[in-house]
Amino acid sequence: MNDIMPLKRTRRSYSAEFKTELVKASQQPGVSLAALALHHGLNANLLRRWVREHEREGKSIATQTDTTMHFVPVSLPTAVSSQSCQLLMQGKDIQVTLSVPVHQLEQCSGLLLRLLR
Repeated sequence: MNDIMPLKRTRRSYSAEFKTELVKASQQPGVSLAALALHHGLNANLLRRWVREHEREGKSIATQTDTTMHFVPVSLPTAVSSQSCQLLMQGKDIQVTLSVPVHQLEQCSGLLLRLLR
């Protein structure tokens, strides 16, 4: 009598670097998450879970790449202090122009830094 023993399933494990690499790739413009998972032999739901976990832990692409805005200090002569500086911010559906007197640029830059965080 032949006893057939069922094969024991083993879970595959993936390194944190591999997961991070795929999450980064999935967040690029035009990338299909399902196609990326299929290409790497993964279930799309598993990759979606990794993306959610990375976002929950604050490990989104925005925090991993250097997309941080930096303000560069600029010294202006005092004779120009009556002029204003304009900042144009443009999004997909909105455009905003901010006009700030030059003598208040330092206060404005601090406010903008707090708003953009």
